[in-house]
Amino acid sequence: GLLLFQQDRTRALAAAVLYGTLPVVLISALNVTTDVYLMTLELAATYGILRYYHGGGARWLYLFWLGLGLAFLTKGPVGFVLPLMAVVAFYFRQGQVRRPFTVHHALGFGLFVLVGLSWYLYLVRENPAFLRYFLVEHTVERFANAATFNRGKPWWFYLVLAPATALPWSVALVARAVQTPWSSVPRQWQNVLVFWVLVPLVFFSLSKSKLLLYVLPIFPGIVLLTVYYLGRCTEAVLHRWYVGIVAFYGLLLGLLCLLPIFTAVLDLGFEVHPRTAAWPAAGVI
Repeated sequence: GLLLFQQDRTRALAAAVLYGTLPVVLISALNVTTDVYLMTLELAATYGILRYYHGGGARWLYLFWLGLGLAFLTKGPVGFVLPLMAVVAFYFRQGQVRRPFTVHHALGFGLFVLVGLSWYLYLVRENPAFLRYFLVEHTVERFANAATFNRGKPWWFYLVLAPATALPWSVALVARAVQTPWSSVPRQWQNVLVFWVLVPLVFFSLSKSKLLLYVLPIFPGIVLLTVYYLGRCTEAVLHRWYVGIVAFYGLLLGLLCLLPIFTAVLDLGFEVHPRTAAWPAAGVI
């Protein structure tokens, strides 16, 4: 946020707060999967390369390669998605001056190989059949064949679930983006929208195997864009969004206060103790 908003701490902090309130991020933090770790490592790699591109020293390049290696170690090639898109977005039609190739690039790549491939190479040495299992079944087949892990979903799965799990901020983003002329948006933010959000969304939608947390890499771009578009609003328009979003959370918390009643009257398959309503009630207050 600080890099993209040119050291504007208010907007950078707003992006961080929005990211922490996204339902999908909270869901990922409470699930026993590797996706939240993968996302954190991808963010670290992305920050490292962007900090390096913005004039940082070689240590940020090493952070990039280390984060990329740990992301690959965590879940394979999918760990490249966000860092790669950030690199493309930084250069695409922006006329950025390319940093020269140095020995640090070679050493950084060596660090990636050491960290990212270490465990896989060990497994291949233990059992050569692992290589085919990893590259074919866990990479190609997972992407191309829905029956491989029984995770087949329709093509529009992410087009619905991604905005739904980014409420209410996705509404603000879509509404403001539609109302803002494309030509008035700086190339940097056009690239964030295209490469951080739309390209990965299309890529994962083409996959036959779908789970909600697979698309976590698009949500940092979503919150950064939301802050950018809301930052273009006048004070009056921003105030209306503020009131609307507060009302949304108030309504949501109010419905949660009624959850013990719903579970007692309707057969929802679970029960909620009446005292549990005190937590959302405190949120309303």
